[in-house]
Amino acid sequence: MTRLDLNVRSTRRGLLKTMAVAGAGTLLPWESMIAQAPKRGTGKIDVHQHTRQPLPGQAPGNNPWTPEATLEQMDKYGISVSILSAINAGRDRLYTPNTDAIGAVRNSNEYHAKLVSDHPQRFGFFANMPINHTDASLKEIEYAIDTLKADGIALWTSTADGKYPGQDAFKTLWDEVNRRKLPVYLHPGGSPVCCRSIDPPVSDAMLEYDFDVTRAAASLLVHGTLEKCPDIKFILPHSGGAVPMLIGRMKDRVAASKRPELKPMVYDLFRKQYYEIGHAAFPFPFAAVSKLVPNSQLLFGTDYPAEPITSTTDEIPKLGLSKQQLDAIYRDNALRLFPRLKSLV
Repeated sequence: MTRLDLNVRSTRRGLLKTMAVAGAGTLLPWESMIAQAPKRGTGKIDVHQHTRQPLPGQAPGNNPWTPEATLEQMDKYGISVSILSAINAGRDRLYTPNTDAIGAVRNSNEYHAKLVSDHPQRFGFFANMPINHTDASLKEIEYAIDTLKADGIALWTSTADGKYPGQDAFKTLWDEVNRRKLPVYLHPGGSPVCCRSIDPPVSDAMLEYDFDVTRAAASLLVHGTLEKCPDIKFILPHSGGAVPMLIGRMKDRVAASKRPELKPMVYDLFRKQYYEIGHAAFPFPFAAVSKLVPNSQLLFGTDYPAEPITSTTDEIPKLGLSKQQLDAIYRDNALRLFPRLKSLV
């Protein structure tokens, strides 16, 4: 039995005594919370949860995200552990090619490590790196993984100055991530430089975010990162964006990008990656991604707080999956990818 379990039991015994003395006949708030919290061995693992780190000078109470609210939502929807990543630190702050980005990334990573330290049974985190600064990124990978104990790396799908992750400028970083065999979570960081406000009534968030996931995946494919760094486990959000629909065209067009030798490898390279279904558990994208990859490569995520958790959880029962398939998506696949979580859930 862990020290945490003993503390919980001790606290509960004390509260029960207090309740008995008071003659209370109804559940106290803490009793309701315990009743809602997922039981060990049954809770989901959410690999797609964001934070909103308080910005410098922001008044207390003005931050729309709090760990307490997140934990309440996790308990409500049976989520044991969430792996957090930055959202409001923002691509433009973390990736801008100047020295301020280096400090912003370090601050963000230490903030997330503190959240995990404060809630070690409930949170993990993906660390960022100042990708436009190679030497600083290598140092940050070392610090984040070895000292802060991050669960992997988070990467925006494109940079604020329009670079994509497969490009040669990032080869040294991928070599190090591959050497460490780290999971890498890709996520759109806002509107891509190429395609902002093309047709203003059609919001960028409606289409362009997932198209940018697809552009990033194609960049990693055509520039050779997927084949040359086989020990990186890339996680593509939103059921892979448009990858499942466009992978056939990618395969048939790599010859035009002077990579004909890549053509027979395309399907297998993408089948090795992981696909998270947050806000994309609708029957149509799920049908496409589940035709591309086996159930073992699918992960549960919610995109909370950018999306209500119900945007995902309300759709999953409509998919007609077996208990074995659901258990794999909800937790078993994530436990294989993040083995340290086995001691938590």
